[in-house]
Amino acid sequence: METIKAHMEKEEYEKLNTLATSALEEYPLQPYFYYAKGMALNRTADFRQASDYLTMGLDFIYEDENLTFMFYRELATSYKGLGDATMANMYLSKIKNGS
Repeated sequence: METIKAHMEKEEYEKLNTLATSALEEYPLQPYFYYAKGMALNRTADFRQASDYLTMGLDFIYEDENLTFMFYRELATSYKGLGDATMANMYLSKIKNGS
């Protein structure tokens, strides 16, 4: 997981995508890897696939409000990139409202 964070910090999104894909193959129930994959896809402008991975990953989060909000931020980015302001604003409002 530290390597994934390092690639995020260095903004190495192609490497992050590859690492997250491998991590998901080994640990498909870990939501953080879906987040990493979604972030990498958003940063490489693959917004549709990013939203798919992020939506899947939300199902695996259990009582982690911080991670949930991280997902919401990335989902807002995905939907903004797709031109869907309604969905983007919905996820941003979930962060603002704390739900």
